[in-house]
Amino acid sequence: CAQVEIDEYRDYEKALGALREAQMYLTKARVQGKEDKLAALHQRIAHVDAFVNARKMVKSEPEAMVSMCHQLLEQPDVEAAIRVGDVYALMVEWFYSQRQMEQAHQLVEKMRSRGIILSPYLDQEMVQAIYGAMGLPGAQDPAPPPTADVGEEVMDEQIDEVDDDDE
Repeated sequence: CAQVEIDEYRDYEKALGALREAQMYLTKARVQGKEDKLAALHQRIAHVDAFVNARKMVKSEPEAMVSMCHQLLEQPDVEAAIRVGDVYALMVEWFYSQRQMEQAHQLVEKMRSRGIILSPYLDQEMVQAIYGAMGLPGAQDPAPPPTADVGEEVMDEQIDEVDDDDE
């Protein structure tokens, strides 16, 4: 439920509530590996909570927000809890709003070097404005990996053959 809130709605506050509810139920549950599951859930809650707090600091404490975001990005398992693109986008949007194009550009480049597709996170006009201010041609999203490998093509052909036999 928490993952849907993050992936579909970018609602980290609701996701945090769902994770805390899951923690409450897991604490009461009798399952194997409970301590490991609780530890993983606690770590995930900490990451989501930190990002929620960082988002709240944008207007009141932007320097602290940027620092928190960088700390989050350095965490080894942060991708299991939050979308890293959302963290970068928060900082890029703030630097852009402050007309600090060099910092915004550096963050966009870090996103691209990590293979993060920009379009779900950043407004294309803003990205073009950042690159234009730097005197650079616009950034393109990284090319997606090939969707089908040879094994999948063979499987598709086999499925087609089975379908033909049924007719």
